[in-house]
Amino acid sequence: MNPQVGSVVPCVRLQEACKAAIQFSVQREQDAGLLIQMLTGRLKLGSKGEDKIADVGIMIRVAQRATSLIKLDPNQASDALLEALENSEELVPPDVNEARDMQAVLEELQEVIRKSISIRNGEVEEDQEEPGQPECEVEEQTQQT
Repeated sequence: MNPQVGSVVPCVRLQEACKAAIQFSVQREQDAGLLIQMLTGRLKLGSKGEDKIADVGIMIRVAQRATSLIKLDPNQASDALLEALENSEELVPPDVNEARDMQAVLEELQEVIRKSISIRNGEVEEDQEEPGQPECEVEEQTQQT
């Protein structure tokens, strides 16, 4: 048996187990700020060359989870989170698979945070949808009044 081949299989299994554990933890996390901190930290390490960028698919899920949490609870949005995400899409190396997807998800997250902050500050226009409410519920409420 080739010793190199034998060592690759456990390494792949370990990577898969780590990915599964991270994905499970991300889905259970309720603090958008913590997810954003984890996400931006990994992006900064990757952009400085200090560490290889993590699995982009996992990072996309982290950003999507943070977006969902802020849509459900706009009070989690803050200027500090927006500042932490500032220029984050520029930190995604262009040569990484799914780089465009990652950049798009980061932009969406920033927009959801901006809208949530605007709503909280009373700066939202009347025809805009609130982040915590799906569009169909907004239309139903309008028809009932």
